[in-house]
Amino acid sequence: MFIHVFYKDEFIKTVRVEKETEELVIGRAVECPLSLSYDHMISRKHAKITFDKEGAAIEDMQSKNGIYIDGKRVQKSKLPLDKRIFLGDSSLIASRDAFREIKKTVSLDSYLLNGLKKVKEKAGAENALSFLYDFSSKLGHYSSEESMIDDLFEKLISVFHPGRIILFNVIKKEKDAAVRKLTDVNFMEERESFSRSVIDEMLKTRQAVFLQNVAQEILDADRSIRNLGISSLMAVPLLAGKDFIGILQIEFFQPNRTFSDEDFYILCILSQMLSGFLKGVRTISQVKKENTLYREQLKENMEIIGSDRKTQKMKTLISQVARTNTTVLITGESGTGKELVARGIHFESKRKERPFLVINCAAIPGNLIESELFGHVKGAFTGAEKTRLGKLEAANGGTVFLDEIGDMSLELQTRLLRFLETGELQPVGSNETKYSDVRIIAATNRDLKKSVKEGLFRKDLFFRLSVFQIDCPPLRARGKDVLLIAQHYLLRFSSHMGKNMAEISSEAQKILLAYPWPGNIRELKNIMERACVIGSGESLIPDYLPEEIREPKENMDMLFFESSASIPLSEIEKKYVLRVLKEQGNNKAKTAQILGITRKTLYTKLREYGIHG
Repeated sequence: MFIHVFYKDEFIKTVRVEKETEELVIGRAVECPLSLSYDHMISRKHAKITFDKEGAAIEDMQSKNGIYIDGKRVQKSKLPLDKRIFLGDSSLIASRDAFREIKKTVSLDSYLLNGLKKVKEKAGAENALSFLYDFSSKLGHYSSEESMIDDLFEKLISVFHPGRIILFNVIKKEKDAAVRKLTDVNFMEERESFSRSVIDEMLKTRQAVFLQNVAQEILDADRSIRNLGISSLMAVPLLAGKDFIGILQIEFFQPNRTFSDEDFYILCILSQMLSGFLKGVRTISQVKKENTLYREQLKENMEIIGSDRKTQKMKTLISQVARTNTTVLITGESGTGKELVARGIHFESKRKERPFLVINCAAIPGNLIESELFGHVKGAFTGAEKTRLGKLEAANGGTVFLDEIGDMSLELQTRLLRFLETGELQPVGSNETKYSDVRIIAATNRDLKKSVKEGLFRKDLFFRLSVFQIDCPPLRARGKDVLLIAQHYLLRFSSHMGKNMAEISSEAQKILLAYPWPGNIRELKNIMERACVIGSGESLIPDYLPEEIREPKENMDMLFFESSASIPLSEIEKKYVLRVLKEQGNNKAKTAQILGITRKTLYTKLREYGIHG
């Protein structure tokens, strides 16, 4: 072990401690093994370092001025390695290394909070503090990270007049750092070399480095810092929580120039401000990138495809209502694209920059949907282990889409109606009233007027929701839109699977146009995906379509091919649902999946058909 000795921050000597040593007495007396006779603040026998199997310890020998570690006076302590121990005007650093290039590493929290080195009154201190205040007041106004860094470097030059400033970005999971910006004040051409040992030290310890006087602290002439001609160096880590963002390093090259404790204190404070700003800016930048990608993906999935008259009418209604805040009720069979219509309304509205959140009232159990809508506080019910924000509050300023609104309980309908009228909400288990500005768009495949008559749906809520109604026509009523939609999904799935299937053969087109599509767009989408999985070549041929699509006369009830005027749509749906259920061996989970509906919706339909169990 080696003990490095400093007097008033100037390096004095290094004492090597042999393995056989059991005790090392430190004091002003010349007979002490470690004599500090020049320091009058030290007692004759001030302290001792003892060694045993457990390690090394330092103990005060009833000295007048004591021992200080991390700013606190200690009587006895485990001997810390590579950390300053203060005795009078002297200090010691115990190390396993005969020489370490980085001798001063500083914990920023300890340095700033415990105030081991307070800013002294001196010329220039006021200017430095003014710089901190001015810079902190501007942090929230920089338009970009680059503009902030450029301004920061200019201010650092004006305050410290350094030889060089380097900002490093920490990379490779905090195992390395790369130069982000470098300014060499004194040279026409920038010096590219810098001390890797400083970087490695900081990456390892996450602490600041302060080499006040390289000539005194760096003994080895072959070390990179001395070879670079650096006379004094300050480097601070930029830390935001667990994230190591970067390193800010400032250097002097003139032999007579050194940074002061006051300079280092100022730089440590600056690092705290920079860390939070850079973390916030980079998080926002990442969120913006993800948001842009998310919106691009949404646009791909949000286009309402088709040129049929009914399709064009639906698009016109979307554009008209999007400009308002009116509540909208979207009706239509399962799979006709009701959520797509809702998204179209939101993203054409002034609310498009705010959230669009979806709640499927049929898919969430009744005892949980209230929490999904309004949120809950911790302990509100069994399983409520933490407070949860409801979607009506989370979507403030945006839109909430309530799919399958006809499955909502009467009790919850009452709460929803109050929210629609007042904008007020109360989380489950809370007495606190909150407000949220949310547009409600609801959808159903049920006949809500019939539900009102049967007492299953509140009449006042129905009128409140249906201020503006859009009906999504079934796919079989949209003519050649079937081919346009099929082509759209064919190209998408073919591209995602790395195939070249880009067209639909004339024979396959005839089959697609003849089929009645009881599952609507969702069924067509699934069939196109299946065709791309099993198909090859450039064209979709009839062999890639399911048998029930290719040969409807043998595999489907002829009822599908009778005119819509001669038989109710509900009967067509019933025939189709029961046929799929039979083909799946009465497996309701698989049946619901094929139909593109929830199991709860399937059970509801079966009860309507008089089928139980």
